[in-house]
Amino acid sequence: MQLLNSFKLALRGLLINKGRSFLALLGIIIGIGAVITITALAEGLRAEATQQVDELGTNLIWVIPNMSDNESRTQAGRRGFYTPVQFTDSEVRAIEAALRVPVVMSALVAGEQVVSFGRESQFVSVEGIDENYNELYDLDLSEGRWLSPGEISGSRRVAILGSKTAEDLYGTTDPIGETVDIGNVRFEVVGVIAERGGGLGSNPDESVVVPISVAQQRLFGIGDEITYITMKVGNMQDVEIVKEDVTRGLNRIRRITDPDDENFMVMSQTDALEQFGQFVDVLTMVLGGVAAVSLLVGGIGIMNIMLVNVTERTREIGLRKAIGARQVDILFQFLIESIVLCLLGGILGMGLGWLGASGLSALINQALSDAGWEPTISMTSVIVAVLFSTLIGVIFGVYPAVNAARLDPITSLRYE
Repeated sequence: MQLLNSFKLALRGLLINKGRSFLALLGIIIGIGAVITITALAEGLRAEATQQVDELGTNLIWVIPNMSDNESRTQAGRRGFYTPVQFTDSEVRAIEAALRVPVVMSALVAGEQVVSFGRESQFVSVEGIDENYNELYDLDLSEGRWLSPGEISGSRRVAILGSKTAEDLYGTTDPIGETVDIGNVRFEVVGVIAERGGGLGSNPDESVVVPISVAQQRLFGIGDEITYITMKVGNMQDVEIVKEDVTRGLNRIRRITDPDDENFMVMSQTDALEQFGQFVDVLTMVLGGVAAVSLLVGGIGIMNIMLVNVTERTREIGLRKAIGARQVDILFQFLIESIVLCLLGGILGMGLGWLGASGLSALINQALSDAGWEPTISMTSVIVAVLFSTLIGVIFGVYPAVNAARLDPITSLRYE
């Protein structure tokens, strides 16, 4: 009953000066709103990454050229001028020889080229693939056919277009059998990939697929170099075994004995998701720290308004003490008032955060046509926001409440 009365008195005190109370709330509203916006976008990004991993499967492994730890310590490495060593056909064979369990392996070449037909042109991702590519990624075609093993091994100039690339270049015209210029090389279009969508990685809707040897020799001029290697493991328990085998095979052919000299990266889908999660966590903490400054400013504003309230209501405090109110009653009243003020700011801030996250995600999705970024406000973030608002009310409300409780009743009644 006493708590309810204190709550009613707190609301009455706040409603006496609505404008001033709202201005005091702004720091809390903006701070909580920023925190909710950041966490909602971060959780949405994490959910999008997890969904893509689930769609592709967690049994994929990538082998990617990478700067070694020793190379990263060099002057060129620190300045970002070092180019990682690409793989070769002989290294692919060395990896195959080192594997102890069966896998499906595909060597790929990737880059960007201008793709054109008539007056239309697009700058898109071009992938040179081998005969195992579609077994790994299982891409459906909306029309046409997939590249045959003979076309891949025979370096035929045939191409499969992503759905958006085909639409941008040919409009409503059927592209099958038409020609398309990739760089300065003319290809025959034999298929179109069904619309799939993308997000955090490459988007197959905005891509072109050609035989790997044609990409190596005619499009990128890189000889037998390979951009990266993808493998699919039949049994999830074998993922770590395959990673060890790949590392051992590459170290043997590259004569690497020191792990700090390993100039490649072997990464599973789970590893990629964990690294991405760590990146999101760090980004959230950094941006959350910036938002915390607003909460600090808001807390100081709360303390200021509460000190003003104590001064303005000195006679009221003296009167309450004169009729029997204890110091703890006065302390509790003003502390509850501070907490209520911060809780109102927290609730309004959560609404602002939801609007901010929804608006930003809509802008991102509009700017990036292949993004499917939806904000996610978790119950944890809501609970943390409420608790944090309450904590701010307690921390910044204690000093004004103590000042009010210590006022002498006789002096307070004489206050003008």
